[in-house]
Amino acid sequence: LTEAARLKPEVWEGNLRPALAERRGWVISDSTPLGPNWWHAEFWRRGLDGDARRDPTYSDVHWTTLDNHPPPGCDDPAWAAEAANLEAEVAWAHAHMDPVALRREYMASFEAFAGQVYALDEGHVFSGPVHRDRYRRAFAGFDHGSRSPGCLLIVAEDSDRRWDVVAEHYASGLLARSWCEAASRRCREGRAEILWTDPANPIKADMSDAGLPVADAEVKSVLEGIQSVRSRLDGHRLRIHASCANARRELGGYRWRETVAGHGDVPVKTNDHAC
Repeated sequence: LTEAARLKPEVWEGNLRPALAERRGWVISDSTPLGPNWWHAEFWRRGLDGDARRDPTYSDVHWTTLDNHPPPGCDDPAWAAEAANLEAEVAWAHAHMDPVALRREYMASFEAFAGQVYALDEGHVFSGPVHRDRYRRAFAGFDHGSRSPGCLLIVAEDSDRRWDVVAEHYASGLLARSWCEAASRRCREGRAEILWTDPANPIKADMSDAGLPVADAEVKSVLEGIQSVRSRLDGHRLRIHASCANARRELGGYRWRETVAGHGDVPVKTNDHAC
């Protein structure tokens, strides 16, 4: 049962565990830790000596990415090359990843995300005129909203592939036609060559009919998307123009949800249209 922490708990409790009990079977389960979630309680803690949930029929093994060394005495060039690649990958992760995410992904830590999702500071905000000619390309991102706010951001990329959020259109209560008009104007002014949107965007066809360069954004998990943004912020490869007040407010106020058992790896689902 691989990457089991990513499963919903009801899959284990309602399907897999009863099947094992029926045949008195056993299971080997591995996973990258995702905080103190159900897998941590149902599997990991049962194998820990001294834990209140200890079960002698369970056994734990803990290893990390950093433990992947060539066998002693091995002089195979392929192993040496793999070890060098691993060292380079870990060095990159130390330089670019959020510390908690780094420890979870590379050191098998069960730490939970807590507090603010993004740590914005003055270095992430810039002001003054936006000179379009200094950028190599621009694109737009759109999150639809009708009763709740919707948001369109224009992002410009420089020659070093750093991103600047240079403009926003943030509004609620707009009909499809009004959104298409606003998006067309913003994309034209920002020279956006593509408009990324959720594949489930209900006005995607309207935008396409209006001549907008609409494309489906890659479907990622919330955590993957957050990690991409955090990596850019931590590496000073993402800035937000001072005029984009809603984007700055929502990114700065984005927080991890607290649960009864602690902090869950899910952000609070409110005021996240620019996130």
